[in-house]
This record gives sequence, structure tokens and C-alpha cells, in this order.
Amino acid sequence: MDKRWQNGTIRNYFYPGCGYGGYCLPKDTNAFYAVAKSSGFDGKILRDVIALNDEMPRHAAQRIIRAAGQDRNTRIAVLGLSFNSGSDDVRDTPSAKIIRALNEEGYENIMAYDPEAIDSFRAAYDVKCSYAGSLDEALNGAQTAAILTAWPEFRNVREKFSKSIVDCRYML
Repeated sequence: MDKRWQNGTIRNYFYPGCGYGGYCLPKDTNAFYAVAKSSGFDGKILRDVIALNDEMPRHAAQRIIRAAGQDRNTRIAVLGLSFNSGSDDVRDTPSAKIIRALNEEGYENIMAYDPEAIDSFRAAYDVKCSYAGSLDEALNGAQTAAILTAWPEFRNVREKFSKSIVDCRYML
């Protein structure tokens, strides 16, 4: 019944790459695992899914760092702050974890852009970054761009940006 599956593929539903977020899926996955454990069942696959999801933001940050280079002053454009396109929902968004991981590695010259979620993100997270009002503004002066949410407007980023792009949502 889910419209994303009708006349579509799994890519209409899942956007792999830097981890899942939001309110329901992380909470429900952890609760399901806790219930399984309390019933004496070691759900190894579920445990590993949770562990892998917890690792993905740091892995994505390392991919971005490799592309950006060792100069911690280089500007990085972060494209997408919500956990899913079409929403301003930033609850448990991988973008916050990735920006935080970049900050921990000394990268603070980050220009973040999201078509809908900037205000929500700014209110919810205390990370070191600036916010752009448009995709062009985010890319201006950046040495590396990282796609963290699969917004349709990011599909043409190669036309606007000739430098290094880290596509953490595998949408290009």
C-alpha cells in the first residue's frame, strides 16, 4: 500500500550511505532488539544493523575528510540536514553526527544547506557550521561538497560544482 513501492524500486524507499535517522526507525529498531534480547534471543543481524548504522556517520566523515584533504581550514559544503528529503525533520539525522565528527577532527569551515530544515537543525543541534540560503551559496568557495540528504535539487550538483563531491546518498 505504500506509494513509494508502487511503480518504483527499493531506491524510492531507501537512501543508503550515511545511516538511517528520524524518530521512528532508530527507536523502533533499538526497541525491537531490546525485546528480542529480553526474550533470550540474540538477534545478531539486528544487532549488526544497529552497530553498522552507528558507525556510518563517522565513516562518512572520514570519506569527506579524505576528499577535503588535511587543511582543516578548507571549506566543506554540506548538502542536506534533514534525515530524509521532502521534510524538515532533523530528529536523529546522520547529518548532525557527520558534522560533529568533522568538528571533532578540526574541520569547522562548514557551509550547510538544506531546502527546508535549516531552522529546525539550527534549533536542535549545537555544531560548528554556517548556514547557506541556497545551493549556490553553499557551494561558493567550497573545496569539497558532501551530499548527506537526497534532495532532488542536488542531482545537478555536478553541473554547478567541478571540485570534489562526496555523494553519501549514492544519488548521482
